[in-house]
Amino acid sequence: SRIGALTLILGLIIAIPALWQRFKHNKKLIVMALSALLIGISLGKIEGNSAVIDKTVAMQSGYSGSARLGIYNISLDLIKQQPISGYGIGSFGRVWQYAKPDFYQSYPDAALPNQFVSHPHNELLFWLVEGGLIAGIGLVVLVVGLLLSLRQLGWQRAGIYTAILLPIFLHSQVELPLYTSSLHWFVVIILLVMLCRHNTLSRANKMTVSLVRLGHGILFSLSIIFITFFIHTLRSHLDFVSYANGIDMDRPFIEAFKNPYLYDQAQWVDNNTILNSSIQFNTSQDLNTQHNIISGVQAYVNWGEDRLSNKPNVELYRQMARAYYYLRDQTNFCLISQNGLTLYPHDDHLKAAIELCGK
Repeated sequence: SRIGALTLILGLIIAIPALWQRFKHNKKLIVMALSALLIGISLGKIEGNSAVIDKTVAMQSGYSGSARLGIYNISLDLIKQQPISGYGIGSFGRVWQYAKPDFYQSYPDAALPNQFVSHPHNELLFWLVEGGLIAGIGLVVLVVGLLLSLRQLGWQRAGIYTAILLPIFLHSQVELPLYTSSLHWFVVIILLVMLCRHNTLSRANKMTVSLVRLGHGILFSLSIIFITFFIHTLRSHLDFVSYANGIDMDRPFIEAFKNPYLYDQAQWVDNNTILNSSIQFNTSQDLNTQHNIISGVQAYVNWGEDRLSNKPNVELYRQMARAYYYLRDQTNFCLISQNGLTLYPHDDHLKAAIELCGK
């Protein structure tokens, strides 16, 4: 990627002077490193330079049709509306989706993602939207603390740490590596601990026997809790594997429903499975079964309406339209389809639903 190439160049510019005193007498190692670098660059396909220029111009002129720039644009508008406290932790997906209609009025041909966006692909914008200036101050304090720690290490060691941390931090401004990779989290945490450890003041404190035992007990209890949670999460994942393989379909997510991490996903899959099977089930000769299925579909509608207030997912709008159509509720069928099309104007399923409303 372009940001990968940029961080490589910046990292080398910082790291080479910092390491020069160590390796200037080892010419063989320098030749090998430069050769490997040149071979890697020559084998790679260096493309997209014109795209970089086009995006830079587009950001100055307003909007270029790029989905990511559209995400940034809406995020900046949200920050302007709630600059102090933001919209609250965990609110980005909801407020961003509901801000799309106003953006489409200004840019009717906008090419925004046709799926639920939970992150703006920019960590700074993400925290400013959810936490406002308060979160921004926290980020500034963090950066200042890191800079002060680097300052006390001397320019050579500080340069090495900067060259190592720079790729992840810059990548977090165009992607979301800390949300899609646990490895990135551990790497960042370990590097920050190593960086700050140089300035750690060690002090020996005498503790009573009771306090030591209490600390051991708390540590042991927390370890048991975390290990139990990890094991249960692993077991809950097996519910999804069994479901995908068609095993235990009568009660597919027994453990996943008990897991706070996987509960929402299990509920989503389970409810949609019930809706799909209910709509396809033939109840023409069994009034009792028909009544039960209609009650189940109505329960899905009630659950879906509540979920839309927090997670206006395009797939949920499609499913809600199907449910209302099955219930022969023409008014709500057209209303939910129109609301969904307002947020996702390029979705073919919702367009087809609107065409049914006109008939």
